[in-house]
Amino acid sequence: MLRDILLMKQNNINTIRTSHYPNNARMYAMYDYYGLYTCDEADLEDHANQSISDLKSWVPAFVDRIDRLVKRDFNHPSVIMWSLGNEGGNGENFGACYNHAAKLDPTRPVHYEGTRIHRPFGGERFSDMYSKMYPDMNWMSQYTNNMDKPMFICEYAHAMGNAMGNFGAYWDAIEASNSCIGAAVWDWVDQTIYDPKEMKQGIYRLHTGYDYPGPHQGNFMSNGILPGTREESAKLKEVKAAHQFVKFRLASVDTQKNTAQVVVRNGYAFTNLRDFDLHWTTLRNGYVQGTRKMRLPAVAPGDSVMLTLTLPKVKLAKATANGEEWMLNLKAFRRAATRWSEKMHEEAMKQFVLTQRAPLAQAQSLAAEVKEVRNGNEISYTADQVQLTFDAQTAELKSLRWGNREILGQGLNLDYTNFRFIENDRQSNANNGMTAAGKISASRTADGYQILTKRTGSLSDMTIVYTLRGGNVVDMNVQFDPKRGDLRRTGFQVGLDSTLQHINYWALGPWENYNDRRDGVTVGRYSTTPLTSMERYMKPQSTGYRYELREATFTDNKGQGVRIETEGEVGFSALPFSEEDLAQAKHTWELKKRPYLVLQMDATYRGVGNASCGGVDTIKPFWVPQTPQSFRLRLTPVNLTK
Repeated sequence: MLRDILLMKQNNINTIRTSHYPNNARMYAMYDYYGLYTCDEADLEDHANQSISDLKSWVPAFVDRIDRLVKRDFNHPSVIMWSLGNEGGNGENFGACYNHAAKLDPTRPVHYEGTRIHRPFGGERFSDMYSKMYPDMNWMSQYTNNMDKPMFICEYAHAMGNAMGNFGAYWDAIEASNSCIGAAVWDWVDQTIYDPKEMKQGIYRLHTGYDYPGPHQGNFMSNGILPGTREESAKLKEVKAAHQFVKFRLASVDTQKNTAQVVVRNGYAFTNLRDFDLHWTTLRNGYVQGTRKMRLPAVAPGDSVMLTLTLPKVKLAKATANGEEWMLNLKAFRRAATRWSEKMHEEAMKQFVLTQRAPLAQAQSLAAEVKEVRNGNEISYTADQVQLTFDAQTAELKSLRWGNREILGQGLNLDYTNFRFIENDRQSNANNGMTAAGKISASRTADGYQILTKRTGSLSDMTIVYTLRGGNVVDMNVQFDPKRGDLRRTGFQVGLDSTLQHINYWALGPWENYNDRRDGVTVGRYSTTPLTSMERYMKPQSTGYRYELREATFTDNKGQGVRIETEGEVGFSALPFSEEDLAQAKHTWELKKRPYLVLQMDATYRGVGNASCGGVDTIKPFWVPQTPQSFRLRLTPVNLTK
């Protein structure tokens, strides 16, 4: 219980809806002590038979629930409103409940969402506020301003599995509104359990509804921001960033004076920013260069201040000319310890681009002779110490060697993929739609040797130009031509040698992220492994993704492997399991590692959205566009050639 409260406070969550019943009495003492606004909800739901909400014979039972709630929790200052229940219908019995709550406590407002009559939200009667569950962004733009009662989004952003896409957009709308008072994510933590029989054997692994006889809803109770074990998660970091009360805006950058003007706004209701320190850090190509700090001035709630920050260790004009990427990271730390945090607790962060990185540099021309060898159904091309081998029929890359070191894993040739499985988007057809035969041709050019491969299919065509260059470098120009507007990804997958377990990457991180879930991460240099890159979803599903990849190295215990540099927008994951493996498994412990790592690289990956409840699909800006997409990769050996 205390772990829950502390994690909420430390991650900018300030409101609890005790859905769909009152919490343990001890929780309210902690809500009071640590400071959490509480929407206290009665244990009243007749989901399967809402007609009883209009039967007079049920009035005593209905009123009894709100009576006991208010009388028990009346003296808790954390309680800011009473909620009559959940999805109980629009009957007159709730009028009796409302009147009784108002009589017992005329000082607090009453909430009820179930009275949906003429409008696309609830709370039309028997409620002091309007209320809505699972709105989409179009709804948010129409019904959060100029209302005659406050609007409370009592459930939204259904957090089941890999979810919570476009979460920040909700809070942009809420904070820009004049009627919406807040919103409550459904919900906090997966309702999963350790099996008592397994515990007696010393086995601790989580189980969900489909592990037991009914009645149950499958895995539908695993819809939390956190896993049942309460480790912090990528979803939690997205919530923290969207909720943060210290707001940053980059107003201007002076490339001659090497300064940045930043607007800092205080979004707290009661806290002054004089209690915070600001740290600002510059990064060059993902590496930290310098950090400075200051005490923030006295900024009252709702006010802002413009700060001019001297940027450490950067010459912006020179950096631009050199094609270097420089970033500015801002972080706000609460200086003193609190009841729920240690000293210098990070409460807000934001990253800004100062200078853009240049495209890949011109590579060394190829002087070596290229040897082409056809052996049965294979075609190999060798130049100096690098060798590429293709399937002659499909034109799929099946081997990449530097000297005697094989980089690819046998069993998964490089090919287009569209498949993913998340509980928001339950795809079942993993067929990539590609025709059996591909085309392959090769020729020498002015600066290298090009191998052109063409794969066609019903979902998308894929064209890759492999260029052998000097220094044992391989460039890949990859293009996708989508044929449908509902694709999940435009990318390829290929097997990597399973010993390449050490992943160092320059991208958004360190948490898993997607094009519509990226506010809680920053671009930097991070390290991971195939297994630790995965999130702890109860039901295995697509995971481990990192967006905006600039560079990644995959190496073995000897430090040998491959470096991949990018040009254009690229996202990637590298797991010991295929997407099909994840889709078919019910538990992580059932998964069996493939004899290779599954590397996936995408030009576009459809956002994760929130569609596991309420039908709030990925919003259009985060779909895969039905237009040509491309990126460029540069592959170089790591500690493999002399």
